[in-house]
Amino acid sequence: MLPLFFLYVMGFSNAAMPGMWQAGNGARFFPLNAADSVYFGKIQMQRELILVDLYPGFSVVKGTYFMYNTTDKPIEMTVGYPVSGTYNEDIVKNVTLGKPEALQVFVNDKLVSYTGPGDEKYIQSMPENLTQKTGFYPRDWFIWQMSFTPKAITTITVYFLTNNSEAHLRNGYDMTRGHAFAYILESGKAWGGNIDTGAIYIRLNHIEMNAIIGAMPINSLRTNGNNKLAYTFFGKEPESTDNLLVWYNKNVDTIAFPATVLPKAKDHFKTIDAFNIADFSTSNQWTLLNKTALNPDADHTFLWFFIGIGFASLLLVVVLIWLIKMAISKFRKS
Repeated sequence: MLPLFFLYVMGFSNAAMPGMWQAGNGARFFPLNAADSVYFGKIQMQRELILVDLYPGFSVVKGTYFMYNTTDKPIEMTVGYPVSGTYNEDIVKNVTLGKPEALQVFVNDKLVSYTGPGDEKYIQSMPENLTQKTGFYPRDWFIWQMSFTPKAITTITVYFLTNNSEAHLRNGYDMTRGHAFAYILESGKAWGGNIDTGAIYIRLNHIEMNAIIGAMPINSLRTNGNNKLAYTFFGKEPESTDNLLVWYNKNVDTIAFPATVLPKAKDHFKTIDAFNIADFSTSNQWTLLNKTALNPDADHTFLWFFIGIGFASLLLVVVLIWLIKMAISKFRKS
């Protein structure tokens, strides 16, 4: 019974932490370099508008941010967009995020270049005081230099795709596959003051409303009952509980994202540029979306796997002992 016992203990002591893993990731950009920390709080994210086309297995995102320089002088700084990361949430725990793909960045409608992991100019360090201000921990960055005009609005627009198809909910040995999209709002705490207005508008494409299993924040998303979701807020400094997560298409397989989605990035960006914001003008009157199924289905496949290995090992030991005894007995007789 010893091998079975050890396999049992080893299997259960390595049960995976609970949480949502590999959700498609959208997030705000951060002021990055420690040398720029003197400017923290001097620039306010006055307004943000996030448009999302949600598809089976992936998302197309367009984020527009209206940044106000409260000082009388131009501010030059390095800003960064997280490649991937993690954050903690009481409901699902340990939300692990994928990365944005095909990222494009515009400042005042002009395309800007950026560097990222693997580039020679890539900067990996992040100021400690910024880390302490947010509960969101990115692994790597896309970074670029930019200027903020004094007493004026600077508009930053980003486009990117996310692969939502590799997501799974896990708690111990219980695991459910599916698709998931997350958007990190709490990074706004790196900027000065509250956000005056914020909105995330989502169009469902080839996704039925009943395919959405769970969503956060609870009691914050609204739906028109058909193919649209909306999340708005006013005068807010977002916390981790304000981050968006949409869990959908439970038990649906992954998609060939690099082969079928990435090559069409420009077409998807053109489509989201035609996003009709007027369709969301009455979203504050829509019905609250009550989708709270953010726990994995019970699945004891791993348990039976380890039990099976344990019994097989036990049988092997018994056979070996019998063979050894037979060999010893034959040796003594000879």
